[in-house]
Amino acid sequence: MVLRFTQRMSISVRTSSQAGRRALASAASLAFAIGAVPVRAQEFAAFAPWRFTAEAGAAAGGVWLEGARVPRVSTGLGFTFAAGAGRAISQAAGGVAVLRVSVQPLDLEENGEAWKGGTLTQYDMLALLAVRAPSAQSLRTTVEGGIGAAVLTGASHIVPFRNTKGVAPIGEIGIAVMRAGASSGPRDVALVARYGVVRLSADGEEGGATGWVGRVSAGVRVTR
Repeated sequence: MVLRFTQRMSISVRTSSQAGRRALASAASLAFAIGAVPVRAQEFAAFAPWRFTAEAGAAAGGVWLEGARVPRVSTGLGFTFAAGAGRAISQAAGGVAVLRVSVQPLDLEENGEAWKGGTLTQYDMLALLAVRAPSAQSLRTTVEGGIGAAVLTGASHIVPFRNTKGVAPIGEIGIAVMRAGASSGPRDVALVARYGVVRLSADGEEGGATGWVGRVSAGVRVTR
């Protein structure tokens, strides 16, 4: 809008005096100074390149069911793999779309006895916002948060997964740390740690779900 306004005003004063041109230039400079931040942000987002990420790590935790007269169902240490694409939206923030697969063993326990219940696989689709945080000069730290949806498979023979709905809402918050100056090359390597939750909603009376189930994960992420 500032640019169009300046163009229209410039056309109308082409035949005016030199003093009029100087006044117009001063007004345009003031308008640009007032709108400098949003204009630069829009230009930054328009020309920021897309970058692609790949991540591998481990996940732990998650109590899916516990209570009287039902076994305690939890997930143990497993693996996560993810891929994503994103771009910077300003000099201090960026957005990323992520697809992640997590595989964890199921552990069941009741009356002092414990046994394995197979493997739980979780497919996540997330939209993340990453914001750069203050950190030491030798490190670059970003805080990340996101929401999305998950599909749980591989454990339909076990309560509470037997009657779960197809898609579950998820959310997470995490932190990524990399060496300062590493982003000058074609590849960035960062250590990532996060805490995420998934909402398990099961129908029926065989056993109630625990609602929001949390777990922690950590890994190494490469961005190109």
